[in-house]
Amino acid sequence: MKKYHILVPEYVPLSNKGEEAIVRGIGDALFPEKNCEIHLFDIGAVKYRFHDGIHVYPGTWFFSDWVMREFGLGLSWEKISDSFCSLFRHALDQVYPNWVKKTPAPLLHSTAILKSLKQGQVPHNEMEIRLQQLLGCDFVIAGHDGGLDHWVCHIIRIMREQFSKAYGVFGVQLRNQFGSQAIMQVHAEEFRHARFFYCRDAKTAEGIKQNFPFITHKIIPDPAFAMQPAASEAIDRLIYDEELERLFQKPVVMCTSCEPSPIARHSFDHVLNPDAKLRMHRELFAKLIRHVSEKHNVNVLFLPHALGPGHALDDREVARAILKLADLPQDRVRLLENEYGARELKGLISRADFLIAERIHSIIGTTGVATPFMCLGSKKDTRITGIVEQMLGMSEAVYYLNTPVVKDLTHKFDLLWETRLELKERLETKRHALLKELAEASSNIHRAFNCR
Repeated sequence: MKKYHILVPEYVPLSNKGEEAIVRGIGDALFPEKNCEIHLFDIGAVKYRFHDGIHVYPGTWFFSDWVMREFGLGLSWEKISDSFCSLFRHALDQVYPNWVKKTPAPLLHSTAILKSLKQGQVPHNEMEIRLQQLLGCDFVIAGHDGGLDHWVCHIIRIMREQFSKAYGVFGVQLRNQFGSQAIMQVHAEEFRHARFFYCRDAKTAEGIKQNFPFITHKIIPDPAFAMQPAASEAIDRLIYDEELERLFQKPVVMCTSCEPSPIARHSFDHVLNPDAKLRMHRELFAKLIRHVSEKHNVNVLFLPHALGPGHALDDREVARAILKLADLPQDRVRLLENEYGARELKGLISRADFLIAERIHSIIGTTGVATPFMCLGSKKDTRITGIVEQMLGMSEAVYYLNTPVVKDLTHKFDLLWETRLELKERLETKRHALLKELAEASSNIHRAFNCR
């Protein structure tokens, strides 16, 4: 059986397990027999590594670090530096918008090496040895999460023009508005060459119709829905190694808590101070899990789905603060401190009786194993509308944190907990429907790339 090599050209921080779930879902959707390997770029990687079917290349070989940094609130040097880079890019967009059409210097350097290797040059160092592997990729699958930006379009263009690598877009989420006309032009010029174009929500589809009317596109489920969980034996071993057996002597409610932009900036609308928003978020979550544990006699397990990049995006920090405020007995609540892969986390969620989720991809994971859930988030987060409400049809499982009231939140949980068996049946039905859609899309992709 041929083994296929897929290049995912976006920046993929594998410390975020939702990002990992997407790329593994791409592989599992296209090749459920596991006869493929994924090649991707991670800004956080300092050297090449290979693990469990994924080749990870340092993102700095292809991207300029400063163009990847986003504006953030805070007084740390990291936040100040990120914000300065973001503001500088915005200023450039205003005074010299065509700067985005220039190929970044790291990508030019790597392209020169790839050209030499293609012409027969023998690799002399680690970077050249690893870049040579990219020449063996069969095709490019773009569209990972919301990462398909103009910098990624440069990578796709070079792989297509210089190295004859066909590409398509699978599961993309795009903004409806771009920072400049030049940025939109970079996208448009490359989108014309996609052999297929699948997006994951109606909002993106609307934007495509508006900005790129020449694209034939279709809405499909996020590829992460196709990711297979770890084997049951592996989850048994995880539970044993983490000494969680006693926790599972009662029903277990698992939690994913986080504080990215939709929660840190766009929740608790009546509060302006960012630090106050975070404090109120943690206090609210603590009151919720105290209610859940005491009223329903269940145990609680926090599952970090992101351990970075950066201190602010480490879910464990948020969970520790929540647990300190909740002040529950240690034998009733745990935080999974060690790092586990996306497959292990999905397998662990399959053992839960219920999931309280702020990480969208933990909801995608729980759908795949039919564990009932409640989603907490902001109305500004279009993924909740597009994936949870529209695609899953689970509007009643969403509680928005824009104007939260503790009594309303706990009442919402109580109603969902009482109907969890019915919710489980609905999710099981939905799971089969989503996998069928992804299988149909995968068949079309096989034909587009002449895979079989």
